[in-house]
Amino acid sequence: KITLEVTVSAGASAGSDGAGTVSSVEAFDATSLDTKAPAPLVLLAGDPGACTPGQVVQWDLPVMFVVPGQPLYLGIFAIDSDGVLYRSSRAPGPDMPRLIIDYT
Repeated sequence: KITLEVTVSAGASAGSDGAGTVSSVEAFDATSLDTKAPAPLVLLAGDPGACTPGQVVQWDLPVMFVVPGQPLYLGIFAIDSDGVLYRSSRAPGPDMPRLIIDYT
């Protein structure tokens, strides 16, 4: 099982009626993100619903898109004009985005 887990920021307006969808996206790096958002390629997970400040949001992703030794580029896309503010990789440990691989 593959799960993407992100935390909504704590600000009062950080939540939304929809957490967004997750797609695989074209390759990117920190520099390219300064000029444009990576284009979505394949929808991997639909919107799980409303989210509130501080909430942990999870999307289960298709296992076939995670290939050992290969990069995986993901994007979270708002479903309306009231997008969610998520914590970034600069957040403290438990609030950082995580890709959880449950191999049993």
